[in-house]
Amino acid sequence: MVKLSGQTWLPVVAYDKDKFFYKAVDAQLTFSREESKEVVSLTLDQNGANQTAPKR
Repeated sequence: MVKLSGQTWLPVVAYDKDKFFYKAVDAQLTFSREESKEVVSLTLDQNGANQTAPKR
């Protein structure tokens, strides 16, 4: 389950390491990592747009 700001919780399914797709909408999430394997950002791909948010 994933909840983005301003949205409700939605189920996602992993299809590769660090890659998920939503079951309810046509969108994908991808985590990006540094060489140290630490997650540094998350990218939402939806409706032809890619939005990347850095890890805080």
